Amino acid sequence: MTAVYLDYQGKFPPNGYRYIVEVSKKDANGVDRSPVELRIVAWSILLNGLGVTPADVLIRQEIEKTRFEKIMKEQIFRCTDGAIYKVIQEPTA
Repeated sequence: MTAVYLDYQGKFPPNGYRYIVEVSKKDANGVDRSPVELRIVAWSILLNGLGVTPADVLIRQEIEKTRFEKIMKEQIFRCTDGAIYKVIQEPTA
């Protein structure tokens, strides 16, 4: 799956945890999603997986796949449009 990785940190339970949302670049019909559509799908995944809203989010940025692959994480939610990973540890340097 070709995906975009969005880094979220928020006030949502449990406090202080950081999550990465993986969003498929293509919709169910195989059409490429615009940057706006990717953000909307990410919010939907967060809402369905964690019950959070945009007001609960403190940081939101895209990260590169190579950085995503190096982060120690735990998948906590998966759906057809993507997944949510809880960041356990990010390597230094």
